[in-house]
Amino acid sequence: MRVYTKEQALQRVAALCSKAEKCVFDIEKKLYQWGMDQDDVDAIIERLLEEKFIDQERFVRYYVKDKLTFNGWGKQKVWFNLQQKHISSDLFQMVWEEMDKEQYNEQLVRLLLKKRRSLKSVNPWEEKQKLMRYAAGRGFQIDEIYRALDVVAAEDDAAGADGEV
Repeated sequence: MRVYTKEQALQRVAALCSKAEKCVFDIEKKLYQWGMDQDDVDAIIERLLEEKFIDQERFVRYYVKDKLTFNGWGKQKVWFNLQQKHISSDLFQMVWEEMDKEQYNEQLVRLLLKKRRSLKSVNPWEEKQKLMRYAAGRGFQIDEIYRALDVVAAEDDAAGADGEV
């Protein structure tokens, strides 16, 4: 393990923060891995916050958007992972309230439709159970899952009606 001076460590973590959004927890963890002591870590974090290399709110906004859009995670899974990074629930709730709920629900419906195409189930009940487990594993809440399954079922009914002669 290479030992860095306080200035070298500051420059390195500032470069990291310039490339991608980081939270305080991620940077502290990195600094401790480099063998920095508590006083130096606190001073570096303070400077990064002052100079806006780290912004917790900005990090949470990007993190939530990224995980919803690219990973297909639900609220619960996003929140659990943010808790691991020591993000406050107030900050998460503030960002979550600003989210487009319609887009979020549509994404869940798309995920369920895509998953359903890959299922090899024998009956509708088993298919529904598999879809519910899949969505719950992705971090969606049960009421969101039920609403999305209703939309999926309605699309099936509409497709069945269109296909009849």
